[in-house]
Amino acid sequence: HAEALAAARRALALAEAGGADEGTLERAREFVATSEASELAARREQELLEKDHELREALVELRIEQIATIGNRQAEVELDQRFANAFRQYGVDLEGSDIVPALERIRERDIAREVALALDDWSRVRRRVHGPRSEKTENLYVLAMDLDPDPARMRMRAAISEGDLPTMLDLGAPQNLAKLDPGSIFVLSAALWDSGAPQRPAVYRIYDQAVQLHPGDYVLQSIGGTIYQDVGRFEASMACRTAALALRPDNPTARLRNSDALFFLGRLTEAEGSYRALIAQFPEHGEAWYSFGLCQLQLGEYDEGLRCFERALALQDNPDWHPDLVAMRYYLGHIGREELVKAIHAEVQPIRLITLLYPLLDHPQPARRDAPFVLETLDEQATMFEGLDWVFLPRAVALLRIGDWRGAALELEGRYVPPTALIVTPVAMDFVRGLVQAKLGEREAARESHARGKARMDQLVGGNPEAWESSDVMRWRRECEAALGL
Repeated sequence: HAEALAAARRALALAEAGGADEGTLERAREFVATSEASELAARREQELLEKDHELREALVELRIEQIATIGNRQAEVELDQRFANAFRQYGVDLEGSDIVPALERIRERDIAREVALALDDWSRVRRRVHGPRSEKTENLYVLAMDLDPDPARMRMRAAISEGDLPTMLDLGAPQNLAKLDPGSIFVLSAALWDSGAPQRPAVYRIYDQAVQLHPGDYVLQSIGGTIYQDVGRFEASMACRTAALALRPDNPTARLRNSDALFFLGRLTEAEGSYRALIAQFPEHGEAWYSFGLCQLQLGEYDEGLRCFERALALQDNPDWHPDLVAMRYYLGHIGREELVKAIHAEVQPIRLITLLYPLLDHPQPARRDAPFVLETLDEQATMFEGLDWVFLPRAVALLRIGDWRGAALELEGRYVPPTALIVTPVAMDFVRGLVQAKLGEREAARESHARGKARMDQLVGGNPEAWESSDVMRWRRECEAALGL
């Protein structure tokens, strides 16, 4: 368009300079005017296309972030506002008294259906923040119906709005799921998730099928990775997060979650390399620095871990990260027991409390440990840990530290699946179990546990044993081998 306009203007200038007749000049002027209008329209369309792209990207990120807000009232309030801001930045106000201009603007673009699905997402947040029958919630429901009158999705919206569980389950049934597009699958699964714990198995069954139906959908793969990790299905989480990363290799969130998946599988050196690559590209990413610090902690690189936690908190003052900084300072001897215990007594969140307690069990210097205090604290705070699948692990370690080998064995009995919280690197569990068995005189079982752990560790080390020398895996292996006399 720009070249055509320039050519038209040159032709008009030549016609005017050459004394062309009035008819020729008029036609030249009309051609220039038409070219100018086309150029203006092209620029406007390009601007709108860029706005469409920005809105699409924003809505994808908001959809993914919904999972992390479940049960967090303040986070849901903030997410509600971010949805509103995303549309305002696009140029439409969906909260104003007159939404007709907004509807007209959206209808004329090819993102109308995507916007309708985003309104379904937003409606879910609004139902939780403002109530299912609030005017703000109802307005989004009506808008979505207007923009996307597809019968199947209208049935889904009506079922969600009315809390019609049988219809929602029917829509998500194995024989019907393939009829839904990826966006609708997410909206439906989120509504079922919100319906309570009895419906959670249905959500996992939906995702088991959905991630196979739609391997190219970034949102489904990303959320699949999150919900699988939350229940300890780390291999399934890794598969989804690898797929998501392949779809968006330059997306920092996709890269971070893929690194996290490696970490939770205990592939520490691979995770370390992945975190380093992410930080090199996104040096201001606070969560990447924090996760990298956790990886360094498991590898026993405390100085590097401290630097990571300090950098993370400088970028993002997240209260959940402060206990890791305190614990790391204790590992390094920068603070004493008194300061650590003060932080322990002030803590009210389970995983943060264990983060602070665990250095008293696993400090490389036995003199800096205090297993009886840890056991006492775990008993005092027993109600805090109810229903958590990982509290057995710090308790087992505390019991073995005081020489209660039978008690430690009872805590470990039947527990062969890595818990959802990474307290001990998964492969180290074989060495912990082998240590306890050896101390109980069960030498054949202990040797088998040691051999299993060694084989698994050999797969992880892969030619770089030096990187694991200070890791918790190697420390537990040495203790196990000492007990076996190896």
